[in-house]
Amino acid sequence: MTAQRDEGYILASAIGVLLAISLVAAALVGASGESLRRIRRAESAAKLETTLQSALALIASQLVLDPRRREIALTAGTPLTVLDQTIKFQIGWESSKLDVNLAEPEIVEARLQGSGLDAKALEATLAAIRHSRATSQPISLLTELKGDQVTQTCLASLLTVFGGQVTFDPSLKGEPPLIGRPAAGSRLAIDLAVSGAEPEGLSTVILITGDPLAPWQVMDWRRSSGLAGEPCHAV
Repeated sequence: MTAQRDEGYILASAIGVLLAISLVAAALVGASGESLRRIRRAESAAKLETTLQSALALIASQLVLDPRRREIALTAGTPLTVLDQTIKFQIGWESSKLDVNLAEPEIVEARLQGSGLDAKALEATLAAIRHSRATSQPISLLTELKGDQVTQTCLASLLTVFGGQVTFDPSLKGEPPLIGRPAAGSRLAIDLAVSGAEPEGLSTVILITGDPLAPWQVMDWRRSSGLAGEPCHAV
């Protein structure tokens, strides 16, 4: 009887151990699955970043050339393939935007009033600009104005901190400009996105330096949804 009882205890213990091992194994499989998903997301994000960086380098390197020597046409809608991905891009003069540090706050407010910005985002933006003026601390990058990606994209389509206009000139908006060979000192906005991933695009501002060894320089670099649709309704 004792032997049978011991065998019962041993069997129950073995079953308990096997159950514990099964639970641990299931947990490890679940953890491995989540880790694999994280790795895949990281790989996808790294590939997207590399593709956009490569596209920017290609466009900027062509931009500084004489238009007759360019190998790609730098006009919106031109097909561009980088690392087997189709790239959308647009180029504009950053200097045609309203300078948030140089323009009078009333002019900036008037420019933003018809932009379609959320009322809360608009007030927060204007409050940050007023604070900047009151403390004599110029805004160095538009990201200092805070806001979500949609707000940031809208603000960047209208405003600049890189020596733009002090009054709004409606004639400067409209069709994308024809870009010849920009002079040294020119500041251009370049928006890029992988086709199908427009909300995860990239918005940059580059400076044409005139230095043959380093002909262009990135002044601003941020995530943008500008190519996912109209960022806001410019007045």
